[in-house]
Amino acid sequence: IMNEPNKVDTGTCWYSDDVAESMNRFLDQNRGNPDVEQHFKHFQNLLELISHTYSKSYMIDIGCGTGYLQEFCKGWLYTGADLPNIIKGCLLRNYPKTINAIELVFIEGSFSEGCFTGYNLTVINGVLDIMQHPIPFLEKILKASSNYLIIHRQEITEVGETRSKQFPSYNTYAYHSIINRNDFNIIIEKHDFEIIKEEK
Repeated sequence: IMNEPNKVDTGTCWYSDDVAESMNRFLDQNRGNPDVEQHFKHFQNLLELISHTYSKSYMIDIGCGTGYLQEFCKGWLYTGADLPNIIKGCLLRNYPKTINAIELVFIEGSFSEGCFTGYNLTVINGVLDIMQHPIPFLEKILKASSNYLIIHRQEITEVGETRSKQFPSYNTYAYHSIINRNDFNIIIEKHDFEIIKEEK
């Protein structure tokens, strides 16, 4: 595992030429599958806490992938952000009417402080989970966000240390991060966020 904080491993599946095709195939085979969709109920429960707060609700979905999250956040003004190959090959293929899409140089790259302040909600859905360097990435997202943040699908450990490990994914490999609860809480508090709800 590469643990240099500023070194991004571009050998992961997300940077490969055929990842979009593999992601689309997975979506086509599993769209509407109750086993796949069940975890979005947790996302919708968290979203419900925020939905009544704003008359016009702007959301940015960092690492949007296929854009499938749009199915579960009706009524929100949605912006998807991901690597250029994924925006063109996945998001705009599956949801061509997506009005706003942002291409990122690196998914773990730098987000300038406050750059998501135009959005009421920042979402990272299964994205912190695949980070090679999860704590620096979380810190960047918190600095960039000013309102609400939903972290969907992330393994938190009460006793183990924060770490990332490689696993096979989409014909090559990706990372899976596990974050220590104390490390997580320290970063959240450092950036003046608080946890208002958590679901397992």
